[in-house]
Amino acid sequence: MADGSDGAGISLIQKGISKDTTCKHVRLIVNADDLGYCALRDRGIAECFLHGIVTSTSLLVNGYSAIHAIEICRKYEIPMGLHVNLTEGRPISDRHYETLTNQKNLFWDKFEFRKRLVNDKISMSE
Repeated sequence: MADGSDGAGISLIQKGISKDTTCKHVRLIVNADDLGYCALRDRGIAECFLHGIVTSTSLLVNGYSAIHAIEICRKYEIPMGLHVNLTEGRPISDRHYETLTNQKNLFWDKFEFRKRLVNDKISMSE
């Protein structure tokens, strides 16, 4: 409302809502996904972090270059989280999962995974 109230006669300032909409301390978090997928991507993420383009990354734990990616994060102190992955590559354990993996012990691709999930062919206990 033009008088600074919410229409019920209560001032927005009384509610603790300031009319000043400018943010004095804004921090944008830009996370680079799929670290550990391959060495080229890992280098790109590190370069983006060093140039201030990204602020953190998430590690694809079962990615082909995951070990090297961890070393890069340690070297450059890149904040890192984990990327949960059930649709690419191999599980990180040697166990064969009856419903999550195919005969080659590879995770189903995302389309097959979705199809199996919808048809109750994925075991939640796995």
